[in-house]
Amino acid sequence: MQNNIKEKRSLRIALVANPGISIPPQHYGGIERRVYSLIKYLMQRGHEVTLFASVDSNVPCRLIPLRNLFTLYCQLIKLRKDFDIIHCFGRLLYLLPLLPLKIAKVQDYACPLNFRKISIADRLSRSTLTFVASSASCAKGGFGIGKWVTIHNGI
Repeated sequence: MQNNIKEKRSLRIALVANPGISIPPQHYGGIERRVYSLIKYLMQRGHEVTLFASVDSNVPCRLIPLRNLFTLYCQLIKLRKDFDIIHCFGRLLYLLPLLPLKIAKVQDYACPLNFRKISIADRLSRSTLTFVASSASCAKGGFGIGKWVTIHNGI
């Protein structure tokens, strides 16, 4: 008898946050709180999570401490084959060295959008970059540039 239960596959997920704000944030930090909640959720689901973030972050996953943009670029290039997907919550600029590479990438937005940067990133990524908006109105703001998905903010 054939087993119809599909085996759950865990993913190797990299999350990229602003190198200047710790995760979880010590004070205000809406995006950083979302990142922290996502880390806990993904780990509960059995995924392997790595966070690229501020050196003073305190997270239950692997942390790649960042001091500046150069450190981020070096680490992303060095470790890129360790991940199935890279999800960026910081600036689109943080993904720059990975845009032309064939790795799944997600850029998260809570609005407002910079259409020029989005258009350039979409062309450079050759369809390996998906844009995520926290609301349908923000996603509609992409004006048909690239692939957009709406994932409502759960916090």
